[in-house]
This record gives sequence, structure tokens and C-alpha cells, in this order.
Amino acid sequence: MARRSGFAAIGVVTVLCACAPSPLRRQALSGDIAGALRSYRSAAQNRGASDPDQLAIVALAVLEREATANDLRVQRAALTSLRSLGQKGRDALARLSERDGILGDRAAAALYEVDGRDGEPPARLLEAARSTDPERRIAGLVADEGRGNVLALIGALESSSSELRRAAAQRLARRRGERAVIDRLAQCVREDPDDSVRAACVLSLGAHGQAAFDGILPAREDRVTFVRMMAITALVSANRDRAREVLAPMLREPPNALSIELARALSARGDEAATNYVFDALAGSDAGLRAQAAVAASGLGERHESRLMPFLEDADVEVRLRVAGALGRAGRRRTEAIAALRPLAASPDPMLAIRALLVLSECDDAAAAEPVRRALATAAPAIKRLAILAWSHLAGSSGEVDPLADLLVDADATVRVMAAGEIVRIASR
Repeated sequence: MARRSGFAAIGVVTVLCACAPSPLRRQALSGDIAGALRSYRSAAQNRGASDPDQLAIVALAVLEREATANDLRVQRAALTSLRSLGQKGRDALARLSERDGILGDRAAAALYEVDGRDGEPPARLLEAARSTDPERRIAGLVADEGRGNVLALIGALESSSSELRRAAAQRLARRRGERAVIDRLAQCVREDPDDSVRAACVLSLGAHGQAAFDGILPAREDRVTFVRMMAITALVSANRDRAREVLAPMLREPPNALSIELARALSARGDEAATNYVFDALAGSDAGLRAQAAVAASGLGERHESRLMPFLEDADVEVRLRVAGALGRAGRRRTEAIAALRPLAASPDPMLAIRALLVLSECDDAAAAEPVRRALATAAPAIKRLAILAWSHLAGSSGEVDPLADLLVDADATVRVMAAGEIVRIASR
């Protein structure tokens, strides 16, 4: 791929700041994305080279526009992307934070996060923190966190809105070691009627360490499997040694979803007995459990490559895909891993093919570039989203963003949002 031109690197300052707006920038901010893309392509053709920083202007405008979408899922995805871009997304968030209503509240909350929750929260977030509207209250949680208002965060766990309770539980993960927080989260683990809230409380408790260990234990008996699985992860996070002692009988049982999750969490922390359990499950006969064990083994490539190597030829493509990814990312067996992945990337099953191409891109396989380009032009949004991530890996530090340009006007909003975010990330490298 072409390397970034010197003038593009020099232009980064003017591209992502508000000074001296170019015609392309004015077009993009006015909402004329198609026109801005035409201007970009014309300038790139005249220069004989792409300019990632100029395309990033258009991408940021796309994210800003999608943040105003009526579809709440798209709006949240765009705001999340802008927030994840840090200072690159700040100007867009600042403009959005001036809007009326819940959109302005959400943008103000994201902007306050980008600024590191530094200083007094803006007035609208303080107002949102006192609101009886659950949506506004969720935005206002960041103000409570910024001011250290733990009682308000704990109080949000009393809301009738499960979404607000879940958001509060997630923020309370950062109030580590505070007894009142731990006790209230533990109560929610036992009593909250919403499965997702209990799961959020369990994971939050796991961040509090040993002091929260006993509060997590009841979740092992939760009525919902995924909450029980979260409990296993949280117990190991809170205190690995004690979790190993309390949960040891599980690793003497035949493999099941919970025991494999325990083995995964412990093996990731160097527990050899748990690692052996993962490999036993990987060699079993249950396809579903073998796939889960392959996920557990995906973090073991560096330490156990010789044990993983035989599974590169496994009859189960899910196992083969996961193991090849583990070995390819670890590095020393990259050649063998790539050789195992390429037949999967040529599969007639488009989802399997793009998943294999994504792993090949993570292994820096240049031969994956052309099929990923083709996948970017497919009709299926799910395929395109994975192809965008693959291209972002393949672009590396080269700054090659043009294959993503057309996706900024894709018919699917989630594709537009993902493409825009990755364009800005590539331009920022």
C-alpha cells in the first residue's frame, strides 16, 4: 500500500481543528457529505495521492450527523465513537453539546469524559443529575462521578429504570474499596429483578477486589447462566487465589460452560491446572464446548504454542479459526497460522471468510488486502463492518483510507459510523 505523503502529515493540524475552514470542511459540516467526498477525490486525483487527514474531516462530519439520528442505536454508536476518538472528536461533541434535549445532554456527558471529568461539570449535566427523567439522569451520572457524589450514584440503583440502574452499577466500578458501594452492589446482585443489572453489579464488584469477594458469591446460584458466568469472571478478578480455592471442585467436573469460563479466567493468569482443563475441553467431543474452549485458548498462544499446533488441522472450522488466530498473533508460528487461515478465507460462507480475513489482517498478512477490499463492496452490512475492522488493521501506519471512503455514504447507518471512526483512527496514527 502507498505510504502517507509528507504533506499529509504536515496538514494534520489544520485538518482536525476548527481554524481556517477549507471548502471541503464547510461542505462536510453543512451535511453535504457526497459533495465533500467529490471534493476530496478531485483533490486527491490532482495530487496523485490520498490524504487521510482530509478524509478524516469528512468522517468526523459523518459521525456528528449520525449522532443526531432518530434511531437511538445509531445515535449512541456515533457518540460512543466520537468519545473514543478523544481530542479528535472533541469539536464535534462540543457542537452537539449545545443542542437542546437529551442529545445535548449525552454529548455534554461524552465531552466531559473526553476532558477527563476535569473541573466542575457543566450546568446542564448538573441539572441532568437532578432530573427525574431516567435518560437525562443517565447522562448526569458523569457529573455525579466527577464531583465524587457517591451517594447519588448509589441512589440511582433505586431507580425504576433498569437502564439507569445498569449505568450506575458500571460507574460504581471505579469507586473501589468503598464499603457502602460494595454493600449496595451486593444487595443488587441478590435482589435486582433485571438480569443485565445483576450482571453489571457482579462485574463492578469484581473491580473492587478482595473486599467484594463475598458479595459476588451468591451470583454463582443466579437463575440466569450468563450472570453465573459473570460471577466466575468477577471472583477471579477480585481474588484469584481465593477463587481458585473456592471454585476448585468445578475443575474436577466434566467440562461445561461455567467450568470452562473458570478455566479461561485462571489460565489467563498463568494457572497451569486450569490451562490443562482448557486443553482437555478443546480435545472433547461437544462442538459447542470445544468452541468455547477455543476462545479460552486464544490467549495461550505465546505460552503453549506446541500444544495448540495440532488444532490448526482440526476438522471443526471454529476451533481452527480461533487457534490459528492465537498462534498468528503470538508471532512465532505466524507462517503456519496464516497457511491454516487462507483456506477459511476462501470459504463460500461469506461470514466465515470475512472472519478469517479479519484474523489474517491481525496477523499482518498483506495477501488479505484484496479480498478485504472486495468484502467492503459487498451488500451485507455485517460483512462490511468486519471488513472495515480488517482494513483498519491492514492500513497500519500507511494511512491508506480510500477503500473506506464510499462507506461514508453507505445505505446502512452502522456501516457509516464504523467506517468514519476507523478513518479517523487511521489518519491519527
